[in-house]
Amino acid sequence: MSDAPNSHYGAIEPAVRLLHDGHMKSIAINEARTHFSRLMRRVAAGEEIVIARGTTPVARLVAVKPAEQRRLGIDAGKFTVPDNLNHPITEDSLGLFGP
Repeated sequence: MSDAPNSHYGAIEPAVRLLHDGHMKSIAINEARTHFSRLMRRVAAGEEIVIARGTTPVARLVAVKPAEQRRLGIDAGKFTVPDNLNHPITEDSLGLFGP
């Protein structure tokens, strides 16, 4: 671990030395396991972290974007629901769906 005042990697700096490419950092699997909670905080803050086996990248930790809020009623008035929608399907109509 590095106590260097200019270190912005905190307690996991030794593991991050594999790759530093802009915002993407790489960390060894065993270090990722040890510091998982800390890595999750960094990912939640927008950082992307690559987990490597030796020097080979095997996985990428990225934040999940929240689902967009669905707006109800955006198709109102664009179609009409028939009155018989919930009625049983007739034999003639069933034949339209194949054998």
